[in-house]
Amino acid sequence: MNKYTKLSDFEINKKVAEKLLIPHYVIKDKVLNAGNDSVYDPCNNPADAMPIIIDNGISMVRVNNTWSARQFNNHCIEVNGDNYYRIAMEVYLLMNGK
Repeated sequence: MNKYTKLSDFEINKKVAEKLLIPHYVIKDKVLNAGNDSVYDPCNNPADAMPIIIDNGISMVRVNNTWSARQFNNHCIEVNGDNYYRIAMEVYLLMNGK
């Protein structure tokens, strides 16, 4: 278990926005992009998540009916779970020490 497992999608989305230096603001439990007032949700929205996954070389693999997000640079970071984009964002945060 990693330190992000127990966080909500909202908390993960906010940490990702902060790490990427995306100007944002929060209304209730939503992170909004200050540039266009759209909801920023890389834990669930492929349009927000895929650029991060691709740019950071995060590999997604299906193993035993669950998803595995992996990144191999100096060492292997791996997170397993059912939410494809959420686990990739956890790997991204672990890679960047956020």
